[in-house]
Amino acid sequence: MISPANSLNLNPIETIWTELEYQLQKQIVPGLTARQIRITFEQTILFLLIIIILSSKLWLTIFYTWRAYPQHQINHYDIKSMP
Repeated sequence: MISPANSLNLNPIETIWTELEYQLQKQIVPGLTARQIRITFEQTILFLLIIIILSSKLWLTIFYTWRAYPQHQINHYDIKSMP
């Protein structure tokens, strides 16, 4: 979509959003409005970010718990090698 030089719509991101919403509305969710598609997309991104943050926190908790585990307790089990 080409806008004239004196157009009020000078933000290319809005043009991209409009085209993306149109394509999604045609192909994936014909019953949803462009606004509903955008809200659903933004909520999905937020949900994914929350999952990433919680996963990172869990991984760090496991890492630091393992790191703090006393070496002498590991040695007590006399583990020679892994199969």
